[in-house]
Amino acid sequence: MEDGGEKEGDEEGEQDSSEGTRRPKWMLDGLTLLRGCPQGGSEWDAVVETWTQLEKVYAFQTSSANLPSPGKVRPEEVHQWLKNGRSTTKKIKVKSQEKLVKDWWKWWGCLAPAWRNKEENGVLKTGETKGEWGPLVHPGANSMLTVLLPLVWWKEGEPADAASESWLAAVRDVLWVLQGLLSATKEKYVVFLSHVLTLIAVLSPLAPTLRLAQRGRANASDRLNSMNSNQ
Repeated sequence: MEDGGEKEGDEEGEQDSSEGTRRPKWMLDGLTLLRGCPQGGSEWDAVVETWTQLEKVYAFQTSSANLPSPGKVRPEEVHQWLKNGRSTTKKIKVKSQEKLVKDWWKWWGCLAPAWRNKEENGVLKTGETKGEWGPLVHPGANSMLTVLLPLVWWKEGEPADAASESWLAAVRDVLWVLQGLLSATKEKYVVFLSHVLTLIAVLSPLAPTLRLAQRGRANASDRLNSMNSNQ
């Protein structure tokens, strides 16, 4: 297991008033770090909100598995953050801003599903969703949060009064993917719920018959026991 992922059912967090569910500590800590992005702007706020909604649909589940990193292209700053115990206060030391940016784009490209095509400049295309989301369907502390945090560290290394076109492109692409994941996850939940309701509708008329059959089996068992005891 790479970097020692977080176990399910970690420390408790606070109650989510909108849903009556409890946000775990990893979620609260993640929000603290993401909301600390300097001059992130409205698009970054949309990324954080959509990620929050996605994890809520996932019911804040998490696992010890990390997102795949073929060829170990994941930014080394993520490993540093994990080594620091996922601290919300320890400053991440970015050795090379250029390498962080390059590694993030390379890792993001590796995580993209095969159906996503690239522009001539290598940037992933957005538009119509043409398939499953692959490894990006991965809830919890070791998933999209580890993709989003490098964008915070990347932005911290830029001039405070402006965001680079590359950073904005990354934010917009991540937002598009998060929106796609949220939509797909909600759709699967609706389909699952539809199946459950259909099953209930089918079984409900049979309930009296099923109860009668259960009573018949119980009576037969009692008679058999009585016969055995009289022998």
